[in-house]
Amino acid sequence: MAEIHLTARGLTKDYPGVRALDDVSIDIYENEVVGLIGENGAGKSTFLNVASGITKATHGEMLLRGQPFQPIGYHSSMLQGVDRVFQEQALVPNLRVYENMFLSHEKHFKKWGVLLDQRKMADSARKELSLLGLDIDPTSLTENFNTATRQLIEIARACTMSAWLGIDRPLILLDEPTASLPAADVDILFDVVRRLKQRASFVFVSHRLPEVLALSDRIYVMKDGRVVAETTPGAASEGTLHALMVGRERVADYYRESRQTCSFGDEVLRVEGLSISGVFSDVSLSVRSGEIVGIGGVLGSGKTEVGRAIAGVLSGATGEMTVCGDMHVSRSVADAMERGVAYMPPERHTEGVMLGEPVDWNMSLACLAKGFGRNGWLDVGHERKQVEEYIHLLGVKTPSRRTQLLSLSGGNQQKVVLAKWLLTDPKVLILDNPTHGIDAGAKEEIYELLRNLADQGVAILVITDDLAELIGLSDRILVMRDGTITWQGDTPCGAKPSEKNVIANMV
Repeated sequence: MAEIHLTARGLTKDYPGVRALDDVSIDIYENEVVGLIGENGAGKSTFLNVASGITKATHGEMLLRGQPFQPIGYHSSMLQGVDRVFQEQALVPNLRVYENMFLSHEKHFKKWGVLLDQRKMADSARKELSLLGLDIDPTSLTENFNTATRQLIEIARACTMSAWLGIDRPLILLDEPTASLPAADVDILFDVVRRLKQRASFVFVSHRLPEVLALSDRIYVMKDGRVVAETTPGAASEGTLHALMVGRERVADYYRESRQTCSFGDEVLRVEGLSISGVFSDVSLSVRSGEIVGIGGVLGSGKTEVGRAIAGVLSGATGEMTVCGDMHVSRSVADAMERGVAYMPPERHTEGVMLGEPVDWNMSLACLAKGFGRNGWLDVGHERKQVEEYIHLLGVKTPSRRTQLLSLSGGNQQKVVLAKWLLTDPKVLILDNPTHGIDAGAKEEIYELLRNLADQGVAILVITDDLAELIGLSDRILVMRDGTITWQGDTPCGAKPSEKNVIANMV
């Protein structure tokens, strides 16, 4: 039987008013991939934070290869052979690949005691990448590579540094590594992980249950800070994992398709010939009151940029756009907001929220001047009432409206971003990957909410990399490739296109 690589016993982590980990015990064996799943707020990220030295457990112990393991920081964890690939990538874009691979370990490449031997660094990186079967030029700038390749570089860095430190078998913690990847790139990443199992162990955290079943040797399920089940892919299904995670069976009508209607109101948004040179060209679309229109396409197809241009985030667009018959081209976010267009970006941490501020500030930010202002003053009572109403409406799990947003789970942070824009009472709601990085239960809640908004007459434009979400949620689909719309069609309940047919128009 394989030796235990990492043992966690009775890990407990308390924050003010919240127990993030509650008596968690986990074993990770040599040369295996352990899947770790659970809803947002279940304790997955907190466990990874403790295992990688980012935070210290309140109680409990860890053993690494049978020896006490008490890292005093991420660097300490890495020096002992436990490394982490973060959901938000940790590479420096304007450094070369070899510089990222040996970042903070440059002392191993000094010559004459003072100079940095960059050629040796590049040659060492090239050798390690080749051993991992990766055809990546180590002298290229990291920003030149797509998201999937950067993920592979991070994994290569973890293995490389462990080898340099004399550690035969590192433990690599993969925190949502596939969240931003299309299916083809996921397959490449999985192939690399399976090859590396001969020389490493992995913890794989993901909300994509089919991927967890495909890659993992064993699976731990967490709920409310506790481990509630341990199973194997052979003994579990997506349905059983979902039930263990959320405490209920997955609703058959996951995307609420039965609530779709073929009868919509007046046209709310119309775009004609929208173009930005070198980005997308001659894009025309419309969304009616109560309609959900989805835009799909591979990375680089231009779909995200179209949404940003309509919302005024991306400037320089030509063409015509009307909102409720009022013609204009959004020249800024404020300009679009004035006409009733709201936009939820794909990256909540960098564009959607202020993590260090409380929930109520984040929710009310877009309405300070208009919705909550009274003669130049903030109507605090009105703001409090509205915020508490949306906390209840969206089911945001937070100790209070004054809780710092960074202490909430990813799914609850996403709900706060959505609430911020709903408080503006939009006519058009543009959502770019609205369920990115959130669990299955939270996705269901957001799908239900979007159906409710459609029933209320909001025109909704959903841009998504999730093919099943695109098909299941949309009343009509537009597919983009190389900056142009290549296909569009109605997708009513009972007459949905297959994933194969949609993909055929993407590539």
